[in-house]
Amino acid sequence: MLAIRRQMKKNLLIAVATLLYASSAAALEYPQMRAGQRVYVQPSDWTPDGFSQGKIAELQATAAQLKYPFYVVLYRELDCGGNTPEQCATSAIDALAARFQQYDFYDVGTSSIFILSYNPRQYRFLAGSRWKTELGFERDAHKPYTQLFV
Repeated sequence: MLAIRRQMKKNLLIAVATLLYASSAAALEYPQMRAGQRVYVQPSDWTPDGFSQGKIAELQATAAQLKYPFYVVLYRELDCGGNTPEQCATSAIDALAARFQQYDFYDVGTSSIFILSYNPRQYRFLAGSRWKTELGFERDAHKPYTQLFV
């Protein structure tokens, strides 16, 4: 009975989060998550500049070896509507995280997400809640590290 209540609560939270982000990320394409897959490209038939299928496979193999799940989503384009590119990227990663929570293999505590959009050129990193709590690794706290790759 307790497990059913937890699942119902989780489903309700996902629904609320999805509704909150629906207006700002309405056109966001969600990857079809698969257990064990860590790297996604949207649209799925697109090969990003600077990548090849071999390089994407190499990135997937590297991410799969990490102790904690690290998801990478490469977007060809984000539809920002009237939002700034910064707001658009932030809304996109928040909506993506809310969507990922419906999968049993996604752990909110230890899973992290990195998105890179080619148009507009933006990136965002969202650390798992464990890293936020234990290390204070929230929103801008990671910028000294992520700026090394820009």
